[in-house]
Amino acid sequence: MRKKAIYLSVFLSLISLSVWAQWSPAAPDAKEWAEKNRDRLKTMTRAEWLELDEGYKQAAVFEFTPQQITDLWMGKIDQVLNDFKWTRAERQHIKKLRAWLQDNPNAYSDNKTKEEQNEAIRFIEDWSTYAKEKLHWTDRLIFGIAVSCNDLLDKKGNVKMVP
Repeated sequence: MRKKAIYLSVFLSLISLSVWAQWSPAAPDAKEWAEKNRDRLKTMTRAEWLELDEGYKQAAVFEFTPQQITDLWMGKIDQVLNDFKWTRAERQHIKKLRAWLQDNPNAYSDNKTKEEQNEAIRFIEDWSTYAKEKLHWTDRLIFGIAVSCNDLLDKKGNVKMVP
């Protein structure tokens, strides 16, 4: 049961990014801030997003287009691949996540079909299981790679947070 809960939380974070509400509480004025900055947010890059205070990042992402969210994740995964030494198997596994995200542009759309949702669940279950069982990654490292869009700081799974 715990295993299913972990998969579901990772899946939800990849698809809706709602997990941020649990580990990075929104600023009290985040919703109003996002509405006020809607035009700016529609063109925001990952580099600009990374500089936001943590309390505003979730609100910003909720204003992003599906393509912006995909770009946010592509940049994150590229950072993970480029900033650390990975074994061949680890590198291939991270690239598998990147390929899935790239091949599933509807992943961040509100128009996902039930089949697309189920496929995403199956993918993240398989991806996470392989990471834990074959690569011996911790839940924290999986979180640092596949849940948080913030830069990964180390292979322990720590991510850069902006106060």
